[in-house]
Amino acid sequence: MAVAVVAPVAGVLVSLLTPTTDVWRLLWETSLVEMVVSTFVLMIGVVAGTLVIGGGLAWLTSVHRFPWSRSLSWLLVLPLAMPAYVLGFVAIGLLDAPGPVQSLLRALTGADGSLFNPRSMGLAIVVFTLALYPYVYLQARAALGEQSATPYHAARTLGLSPTAAARRVLLPLARPALAAGAALVAMETLSDFATVQYFNVTTISVGVEQVWHGMFERAAAAELASIVLVMAAVVIFGERRLRGRARYEQKGRGGGIEPITLTGARGWAATAACGMVLMLAFVIPGLQLV
Repeated sequence: MAVAVVAPVAGVLVSLLTPTTDVWRLLWETSLVEMVVSTFVLMIGVVAGTLVIGGGLAWLTSVHRFPWSRSLSWLLVLPLAMPAYVLGFVAIGLLDAPGPVQSLLRALTGADGSLFNPRSMGLAIVVFTLALYPYVYLQARAALGEQSATPYHAARTLGLSPTAAARRVLLPLARPALAAGAALVAMETLSDFATVQYFNVTTISVGVEQVWHGMFERAAAAELASIVLVMAAVVIFGERRLRGRARYEQKGRGGGIEPITLTGARGWAATAACGMVLMLAFVIPGLQLV
């Protein structure tokens, strides 16, 4: 198994021994810097977005009870069935100039032509975030579900409110899970070359595909892929450094944490937040595909 995994990596690294200098010179003069910057910006944006959405939803559904919270806790995993390239295709179809969103806006405002361009880095980050947040959500929810109630109750006896105790005690204890989920998200983002092309974002993975099939330079494509390997290695090393020796906190004798019940406007606001993410990431794209 190790040989099967290492073989393509070794092939990429060996290709660096005989660099294709003319292709590298051309890339440096044209798009190499743009590809590196775009890849870095996309990865950082998607990791930040998935940490906020995935971690926030895990905290809401694990530590709180609100209307439909039990059903939403597993429904929020459904976006894993919607690949990022499918979600990107649907997003462009909905938001592009001939799509229903801009058509409705033109009908309401009387404007002509395209009102905005959806093919941008910002929308690419949003699409990747909606497609990949379940990686962080599942990891964080599992970690929060395994927490011992003892640190939480200790924080409560020291005067913290239920919400403050959850924020200052439970979430830091879930940091290893958040880091692991973020590393998975970063890997998925680095390796994608199909979705980003919908949004005119040229990442290194897109450059590898273009050099291989556009310039018919397989050796140069392998050399360019080494940059992706370096970024992946940095992600793995960073995740391990952040995690250190930390592990998931297992349940103690006191059992799990008693969930906080959200009632009234706060409860329905939590339901609306979960429902909005589910609508954008799964329901609307599913209906559009149907």
